Amino acid sequence: MQHQRKYLSRAWHDLRAQAGWIKPVLILGLVNCIPVLGQIFVTGYLLDWAREAAWGMTRSLPNSVGDLGKRGKWGIFAIVVAILWGVLPWAAGKLFGLIPVLGWPLALLCSLVGVAAGVLADAASVRMVIYDRIAPGLQFGRTFKMAGHDLGGLARCFCISLLKVPVVVVAVIVMVVAVLVIAFVAFLAGVASSSAFVVTMLFASPLLLAIYICAAIALTFVDALVYRAYGYWMRDFEPEKWGSVDEPMPFERVVSAEPQAAQAAAPVAEPQPQPQAQPAQEPTSQREPRVYDVVAEPVEPAAEPEAAEPEADEPSAAEEE
Repeated sequence: MQHQRKYLSRAWHDLRAQAGWIKPVLILGLVNCIPVLGQIFVTGYLLDWAREAAWGMTRSLPNSVGDLGKRGKWGIFAIVVAILWGVLPWAAGKLFGLIPVLGWPLALLCSLVGVAAGVLADAASVRMVIYDRIAPGLQFGRTFKMAGHDLGGLARCFCISLLKVPVVVVAVIVMVVAVLVIAFVAFLAGVASSSAFVVTMLFASPLLLAIYICAAIALTFVDALVYRAYGYWMRDFEPEKWGSVDEPMPFERVVSAEPQAAQAAAPVAEPQPQPQAQPAQEPTSQREPRVYDVVAEPVEPAAEPEAAEPEADEPSAAEEE
């Protein structure tokens, strides 16, 4: 599995890939101002864009709303996944907060665990959208394995989500300053204290609403980058090679196959012939000679008798006479 980083720059490039890219962001930001329903729809819309990144599709935000039913379903599923991932750290933090003295460090630790659970919930939601089922988003063990396999990429996604912090801080500061300025002006104008609050809210409400809309648009812009980054992170896990929900993922199959490949590649030692035990020989001085102890000396072949030369015949008696 090859990791392709630069999630933020790639997401920014895709977001600005076509002319008029700001229009979908503005529309989504306005929809995000609607409590609950608007946020569900926007979450489902951005999860679909993250799914496209996981499949290797590089395009800007779609101009069409697409299937509203599917967007709504994915948004609801994402909220359920986030609640189930974060309910345990939240409940533990509340319980530890009741313990005097030693409770606050444990409660703080639970808060940090809750932040990590939120990051894992976002990653699990992207995996859920790829399968178009809620079950993959609730496979805690599988999500932990993916995070452990590429923790650096997941940390990059979390760092991109931190861009929402200055947006929220600036929006809150501007709201507070606006209210204080309007209240101070009302006080200088000599408005009675009984009606000062009413006058302040009357003039501050339009300004506060404008700040809220601007903050919603800015947060939607950051969320688009964040979900797109999660899609790129999921892309590194090669979704086209995934099987069913319960089957091992590609990186798990590679890890499990490595020991088998190493075992198969290891040379098999050939069995060495074991030396046969020789019978202990008794000392020659203390044992009787045996038949096989006598060394037979080579016997030279007997010389063939040479042919006797014929002797001269002696004269017979008749011849003598």
